Amino acid sequence: MSKALVSAVRLEAEIRLAQAISEFEVDLSTDQKVDFNANRARAAGDPPTTKDVMQLTAEIDRSLSKKLVGGRCLGTRTTSFLQCVQQFAALGDIVVGGSQNLIACGVWSLVRTSLLVCVVDQTKLQSTYISQLILKFSSYFEKVSSLFMAIGRSAPRYERIGLLYPRSKDPQSSLFEYFIVVVRLCHQMVKFTRKSTLGKLGTTINDPELSSYQSQLETWSQAIKDEMNYLMAQRIEEHADLTTQLWPAKFSKTASRKREMNAYLQAIRFCSTFDHILPWKQARKAGNTRLFHRSPEYLNWKSGDCSRTLILTGRLGSGKTVLLANIVDDLNIEDHSQKVPVAFFFCRHDLPDTLKPQAILGSHVGQLLRPTSGLADYVEKSGLHANNGFTSMQSLLKCCVPAALKGYFVIDGLDECNSVDREVVIRELRQLQEQYKILICATVRQEPKSPFVDGTEWTNLAQTAITAIPDNRQDIEAFIEAELEARIKTGRLITGSPLLILEIQDALVNGSQGMFLWVALQIETLCSMATDEAIRQALADLPRDLSETFARILQRSDNLSLDRSRQRTILQLITAAYRPLRVEELREALSVIPGDPVWDSSRLLNNIFGVLGCCGSLLTLDEEEMTVRLVHSSVKQFLVESSVNDTSLFTLNEAQRTMADVIVTYLNYGVFETQVSTKITPKIQVESAPSAVIRSTLESSGGLRDIALKLLKSRKKPGFDMGKTLAEIRALHPRESQQVFCFLQYARSNCFRHVLQSLGNGMQQNTLLLRLLNGNMLDSASSEDWNHLLFLAAEIGNDEVVKLLVHSGRVNPNTQNSDGRTPLHHAVFCGRETTVALLLEFPAVNPEMRDAEGWTPLNSSIICASDTICKILIESGRADPNAANMSGQTPLHVAAENLGVADMAGMLLQSSDIDPGRLDSSGEAPLYRAVQRENTDVARVLIESGKVDINARTPNSRTALHEAARLSNTGLVKLLLDAAGVAHSTPDATGKTPLHEAAATGAEEIAVLLIDGGGSGVELADEAGLTALHHAATRGAVGVVKRILDCREADPNAKDCMGRTSLHLAFKHGKYTVAKVLIGTKKVSLGAQDHAGRVPFDHSTLRDSRHTFERLLKTQLTKHSSMMELNLNSKFEDGQTLLQRVIASRPNPETLYLLLEIFDVDPECRGNNMQTALHTAAIYQTADPLLLDRYQLDMYETSIEVLLDSGKFDSALDSRDENGLTPLDLAEVYANDQGVWALQASESVLRARERLQGRRGPGRK
Repeated sequence: MSKALVSAVRLEAEIRLAQAISEFEVDLSTDQKVDFNANRARAAGDPPTTKDVMQLTAEIDRSLSKKLVGGRCLGTRTTSFLQCVQQFAALGDIVVGGSQNLIACGVWSLVRTSLLVCVVDQTKLQSTYISQLILKFSSYFEKVSSLFMAIGRSAPRYERIGLLYPRSKDPQSSLFEYFIVVVRLCHQMVKFTRKSTLGKLGTTINDPELSSYQSQLETWSQAIKDEMNYLMAQRIEEHADLTTQLWPAKFSKTASRKREMNAYLQAIRFCSTFDHILPWKQARKAGNTRLFHRSPEYLNWKSGDCSRTLILTGRLGSGKTVLLANIVDDLNIEDHSQKVPVAFFFCRHDLPDTLKPQAILGSHVGQLLRPTSGLADYVEKSGLHANNGFTSMQSLLKCCVPAALKGYFVIDGLDECNSVDREVVIRELRQLQEQYKILICATVRQEPKSPFVDGTEWTNLAQTAITAIPDNRQDIEAFIEAELEARIKTGRLITGSPLLILEIQDALVNGSQGMFLWVALQIETLCSMATDEAIRQALADLPRDLSETFARILQRSDNLSLDRSRQRTILQLITAAYRPLRVEELREALSVIPGDPVWDSSRLLNNIFGVLGCCGSLLTLDEEEMTVRLVHSSVKQFLVESSVNDTSLFTLNEAQRTMADVIVTYLNYGVFETQVSTKITPKIQVESAPSAVIRSTLESSGGLRDIALKLLKSRKKPGFDMGKTLAEIRALHPRESQQVFCFLQYARSNCFRHVLQSLGNGMQQNTLLLRLLNGNMLDSASSEDWNHLLFLAAEIGNDEVVKLLVHSGRVNPNTQNSDGRTPLHHAVFCGRETTVALLLEFPAVNPEMRDAEGWTPLNSSIICASDTICKILIESGRADPNAANMSGQTPLHVAAENLGVADMAGMLLQSSDIDPGRLDSSGEAPLYRAVQRENTDVARVLIESGKVDINARTPNSRTALHEAARLSNTGLVKLLLDAAGVAHSTPDATGKTPLHEAAATGAEEIAVLLIDGGGSGVELADEAGLTALHHAATRGAVGVVKRILDCREADPNAKDCMGRTSLHLAFKHGKYTVAKVLIGTKKVSLGAQDHAGRVPFDHSTLRDSRHTFERLLKTQLTKHSSMMELNLNSKFEDGQTLLQRVIASRPNPETLYLLLEIFDVDPECRGNNMQTALHTAAIYQTADPLLLDRYQLDMYETSIEVLLDSGKFDSALDSRDENGLTPLDLAEVYANDQGVWALQASESVLRARERLQGRRGPGRK
């Protein structure tokens, strides 16, 4: 029987809904009926989507944009409600049934037709002559749009309704009843448009009628929500398989549709849970613009048929966000047939989650998804994995999106993201552009600090075009005119002189600099001026930019004696909130006195809107969501980073601390634990209640004000029982008899986030926090939240919180973060000594936990150079002193590598379990590591402990002494040499001894220490046959060479594996001073040949001069291979010296320089004709003029310059041969132009003359 009644009710509701739609259709005109039926048929074949909602609101706003509704975007107000209708129509085949799907689609077509009919009717009215009628209709549509916006707040928008609906009959009747009311409302709207012009002037939908519709819709909406919540709580959907089996075969299509929808909803939630439409709506309501149609770059981008990117740049406050919101409308309206998807996302500074790549990219991908069987197969087989987010999103697209897809992406606010997140977003967008035809449009703030000012971050995207938004002066002028007109009509702007409005208009246009926000704020300020004089003074001194504007707004609040502390608290709460707070939430938060956990309803603000006025126009109230926000992201930046007067109102940390203190205090209210539904009717005599404290704690309304006045008038009546009257009032308002705590949901959901931000920044309410954590108010918090709190408490050293959390069992004390570190690690790194000791008291805490690099807390304490914490860990007996990290390094290795931790090394060595000789993965002991890091203090502690092997070798057979010598660290070498049993000349795997290392680095003092220490192995050669003398010669270490040559065991003619002596190597590496030292000993063979038959001079620049090589080497050295000396002053049979022979061979300048540097030369040594070497240089040109061009000849350094630059031939300038000729005379005789110049004007001769003058004294010539 009951089932039959339910069916009857359902049937009756369906029939009444169909009947209401039919009655609506009857009142349409012929053309309207055709359009209505066409839209209904289209919706039945192709269910409406969110894009259809966007198109409809865009059409309404475009039609109304130039009407007398103040240019407001009233169509956008209807978005939420239209989404409800669209979802009902889209799921009609499931909700209503395939045969009756036209009913659901009829509702969508009906609502669409009603709104468009009203807009078209208003368009007609604009051409009439009755302005009063225009204003009346504008007011009418304003009320209708407000109604749709109001019912949109509570409209049942449940995507899962199609999954739950077929399994329960309860929501069916409520849904039909809801849309019956919708149809009646739309019918009433259409009837109004059918009235005559005079009829419209005399009538309109009055407020009681609108309130009635709104009340009915809210009632049915609540019923639907309650029933849906019940079904979801019962988890009926978990029995889907069983239910499907019981359905008749005729519902198989519905089952398939349900499966696709279920997978689609899972995919949508996986991609993003953020409502991307809300920020767009709020931006779109801010104004209309067609500015983009004046941009050729935009038109070219929009018409593109391949992936491309358009970046629109504009300064702060120039309306970029509003521009993009209008572009979304433009893209949705332009294409009705192809249905190119338009995905959009507006990043919000006051919604931190919207600044993450997952939200931005996920939202765009989610908007492209469609319910298909392929998507359902992928979700069921592969699943959705958060750790592989972007890859999974791409896979989802492949399942339900064709490869030839073309789509628009509109992105605003990427400036607010940090650089790392921006890079991720851009990289992933580029991948999507490579796979599909994605056309991206984004805005960029054009200012010096902007990360996109040069466009470099966008170059990876496809075909990037960067352009400034077109000149918006016309839009600014239109905006100013519309705003001034609206405020004059509403009485908010009053001027004594009508002409003043023109002055205001001109001043705002000239001062705007393209900033809509600046204009809007100035208009708000001017509206608060009381006199024309004040307005003119304000116009004469308009602020130059937004920061100055914000400062003046706050300053004006101070001048009006508004509550400065209240203003600061409001701004702090709004700035710190993780989402915009609703008015009632903010009202409750402002009633909280941090530290006072007693709820007192009398603290609630009676007029929250009046209090918000203390912040001036820096705040904005969203008319639909009833949330309070900062008017622009730049306000937040101004508040926390203001450069005006070099001060900020508060820091971001202070704002977070205020919010945390408020939330912690609020959640400690005892009323949350004791609140019950039982109502007690007290008997109160009115005489005992002063009228001044009679306040209604119920919802404010006109009726309640009347009751308050009635109570006030009755207070003098004897025997009047106020308690009885209040009880009667509560009976009439049962929902008001118990306080509704609006802030509770936000406080509980975000408590941990704010506490985590504030616990280490001076949060005041620590006692209340402990009480809160010990209670059950935060039971809904995730384990991740609790663990994060433990980490933070350990970092800041809040021992009380740490102790409470570990004792509570709600946390894992060994939980690891992304770096693998535990709370104990964090306490160690932050130097929290008492916290470390506290954590070690808990048996559950494992002090041997290793982080991602294998470091234990003991290792970490040494890295942080914390003696006390290291001692606490060692003395606890729970920390292993030999625990090695991933590189095999023990705590002693760590101490060896870190300076200033010698005391900790000593502590470790005192442990009975320590193994000081343990090798790391490189085979190196702590002592070797200490020497390698030149950590002398730790090396001394290790050596003096007597527990280490001083001669311990690495896998390459190197000892600590090898390393100290290589590093030229004299202190370490001395320390090691003073140790007992140290080996001085132990060869490593390559045969090198410590002396070899010292010689190779030129460490003379260390070489002396090693040699003087005895047993240094001066004569030993390494595997390449190199002795210490070879290494020193190669290095050019003159001091070491001399010290080795003094050793009796040294062999200066010892050859390496290639037959080279130390002199060979000295010449090879250009160490000519060493060569001179070696030759000067007269123990080194100048003619010794290596395995290639080369003598030492073959490795010098002498080999570059063929004539010199022949005259010098072949004539003398080859005849005396064991020759130990070469005398440049020796004479040949013709009387010429060897040096003169060399000069006559026209040597390279480098050759002559080398000979003069290595060998001793007598500048006064003369040949038989009494000529010096300088005479010979004057005779012979340096190079053969036939072999060099003029430029090369001029650049070639002469032998004369080389001789003079040696400083040995200054006196030879004036020497005369047997014919009385000076070198200059001979140069002129032999027409040696180079020689003449060199002896007269070269810098070499000028310096030589100065030296001669200095030696002769100022009085001599």
